[in-house]
Amino acid sequence: MALLGKFYEDASKVFNITITYGGTNPDITTDTVTLYICNSAGTASVEEEADVSTSGASGIAIFSLTPSDMNITPGDYTATIKWATGDDVHVLVHENVTVVDLPSGAYAAPS
Repeated sequence: MALLGKFYEDASKVFNITITYGGTNPDITTDTVTLYICNSAGTASVEEEADVSTSGASGIAIFSLTPSDMNITPGDYTATIKWATGDDVHVLVHENVTVVDLPSGAYAAPS
């Protein structure tokens, strides 16, 4: 089951990831949650840290990708979201995603 859906070239995308660990939502305000979108060679085309201060006390990481973040060639990629807390790193999501052209007539907000 794909969690992240499609990404569009040169377009904004905002989404949340809610972390549950041991049956609860941990306070992640001092942690790092990072999205990597990598090409087939494993090179990161996108590397973006989530906002963990706004709702991190409830275990929610907010990603706000801008058009400049998503200035990558359309195609197939692998998306990985990692949560780093202390000395531990947890892979939260690892899935194939597609970056597609922005639909004709669609507006991409300036970055």
